[in-house]
Amino acid sequence: MNKPLIGICIDHVRHFPRPDRDRSYLKLYPTYPNAIIAAGGTPLVIPIVPDVNDVRALLSIVQGVVLVGGDDYPAEWFGKTTLPTDAPVTPERANFDREFTRLLYEETDLPVLGVCGGMQMTAIWGGGSL
Repeated sequence: MNKPLIGICIDHVRHFPRPDRDRSYLKLYPTYPNAIIAAGGTPLVIPIVPDVNDVRALLSIVQGVVLVGGDDYPAEWFGKTTLPTDAPVTPERANFDREFTRLLYEETDLPVLGVCGGMQMTAIWGGGSL
C-alpha cells in the first residue's frame, strides 16, 4: 500500500548579518513531518516559490496539505489595523501563503489541516476575521 504524500508549507525567516548580505532561510519545525510519518504518510516540504505553475505542480502530486503556523498575517487582509504587538510574517511568506491557499481551495479538493496560522489563513481566504 502506498503511503499518502502530504505537502507541508514552510516558514520564511529574514536574516541579514550585514546590510548587503541576505541570508534569509526557510524553516520547518520537525514536529510537522514527524507527525505525518507517525500517521503513516510521507511528508513533502513545499517551499516558497514565485511561479504559480510550480505551486500547481506541487499540489498535483500530494494527497493532502498541512498549512503550518507562524507569526501574524497582515491585519489589513481581514479588515483590521496592525498593532504594535503584532509579529508579522515576512511579505514573502504572507504573499505565498495567500496565493497557495487560494489555489488549494479554488483548484483542488485536497484535504487540509490548518495549524494555528494555517487555520487563520484559511479564515482570511474565506473572508473571515481574526
